[in-house]
Amino acid sequence: MFTRAKICAGVVFCVLAVAPFGGVAQAEPSGGSGCGNGDLTWAVDQPINMIPRQVTFTTAGVLRDCVGLDGIGGATVAGVHESVSSCLRPAEGPLTFTIYWSDGETSTVRGEWPVGIVQPTVGELDVIDGLGAGRRVRIVADYNVLTPEMIGGCLGAGVLSGTGKVITVAFV
Repeated sequence: MFTRAKICAGVVFCVLAVAPFGGVAQAEPSGGSGCGNGDLTWAVDQPINMIPRQVTFTTAGVLRDCVGLDGIGGATVAGVHESVSSCLRPAEGPLTFTIYWSDGETSTVRGEWPVGIVQPTVGELDVIDGLGAGRRVRIVADYNVLTPEMIGGCLGAGVLSGTGKVITVAFV
């Protein structure tokens, strides 16, 4: 169950990182602008189980219901996250994600992501390039860490992938 949380955390980071950049190049996003709905998927390069080990998360997602972002209704997100992970230890670590906005703009988000067993996960990341550069985004995501698949994976051969929901992504 903690393994899924770590994997989901990687996915959420990517998705959430994408949501905060939801702005157009012609106008910088204002505080409170962002996206209010999204889905994430994540996968790791080796199974997450009860033994802590270094893993690489690959994350992808979709952001929807964006407001306050001229000409942007949604986005896709992609990124990579490395972390020492186990079913009993959250996947925390440096994340970098690219957000591909529906208007053709991109944003790059980076920062530490505080994923734990208790959901939702809430954190702020820096926009380091592209739309919203120099700003921060607040992300709220749920990594579905207590699903039967996650629990079964932790008790068995390990967890290789998972899903999550982006609740909100907002510029602060």
